[in-house]
Amino acid sequence: MKKIATKVIAAVVGVFLFAVLDTYVAIPSFIVSNTDLSIQYGLLAFLSCLFGPVVGFVVGFGGHALASHYSGFWWPWVISSGLFGLLTGFGGRYIKLAKRKFTGKSFLIFNGVQFASNLVCFALLAPTLEILLYNSNAGYVFRQGIVAALSNTATTLVVGSLLCQILSMFISQDRDYEKLKSSKA
Repeated sequence: MKKIATKVIAAVVGVFLFAVLDTYVAIPSFIVSNTDLSIQYGLLAFLSCLFGPVVGFVVGFGGHALASHYSGFWWPWVISSGLFGLLTGFGGRYIKLAKRKFTGKSFLIFNGVQFASNLVCFALLAPTLEILLYNSNAGYVFRQGIVAALSNTATTLVVGSLLCQILSMFISQDRDYEKLKSSKA
C-alpha cells in the first residue's frame, strides 16, 4: 500500500512539475517554430526510471496536457510525451535507479533508452499522428519532430543524467550510514 501511495504522489507532483517547466522554462529553439528546448523531459525520464512506466506515462501525458491547457491541445505531442514516459520507464527497469549507484553503464543505458524513445515518440509518432489527425504539412512536422527529438535528447542527457547522479549520491550515503549503524550494533 505504501508503494502505491508513493507512486501516486510521485505522479501528481511530477505532472505539476512537468507543466510548470513546460510553461515557464521552455526556451524557443529558433530552428523550427513551435519547438522548444524543454528540460521537463529530463525530469520525466528520471521519474520514469525511478517509479516505473505507469508513473512515467501519467507524468508525461498529464503534464503535457495540463501545460497545453493554456495554449491549445496538440494531442499527437501530448500522446508522445506520455509514450516517452512509458518507454523510458520500461528502460529504467534495467538501471534499478532506487537500488544501485548510477554507474557509467547505467549512464549509457539511461541515455540510450531516452535517445531511442525520443526518436520513436517525437521524430516518428508525433509527426505521423499530426499528419493523420490534423492533415499537417509532412515536411514541416517531421522537421519539427526531429528538432524536438534531438533537443529533448540533449536536455535529458544533461538534466536527467544529473538528477540520476544526485539520487545515486544520496542512496550511496544512505547505504553507508546503514552499514555504519549495523556494524556498531
